[in-house]
Amino acid sequence: MSPDEIERVQQSFAVLAEPDRLATVFYDRLFAAVPETRALFPTDLGTQRQKLAEQLAVIVGALDDTAAVVATTRELGRRHGGYGTRVGHYDAVGEALVAAVVACSPEGRLDEPTQQAWRRAYRLVAESMMQGAAEG
Repeated sequence: MSPDEIERVQQSFAVLAEPDRLATVFYDRLFAAVPETRALFPTDLGTQRQKLAEQLAVIVGALDDTAAVVATTRELGRRHGGYGTRVGHYDAVGEALVAAVVACSPEGRLDEPTQQAWRRAYRLVAESMMQGAAEG
């Protein structure tokens, strides 16, 4: 990722509405797009939403340190592989995440370069997670 893309992701994340709302919108979008993923999560998503928000903050904050992001997300991928996450889920997760970030942004929109920066950041995370899952 370029420094400009990292800055776009970090700045847009910093002004998002409350983290629980972002996680709620994310899961709503994911489950609507890929209903079978709902079974991978507990009935009560409260703790799961908190974990997602915390993990996003860690990853976004570390984007300027690719090695740290890869190490963190590779381990995350190992765990998610054990939960039943499949390679086919990653694209839907990325789209749900970008859509949630847009929806939770001020005025419910982000410019296209910022959306693309989020997609690139997610692709880095997803590729690392898939490597971790494969190492399993």
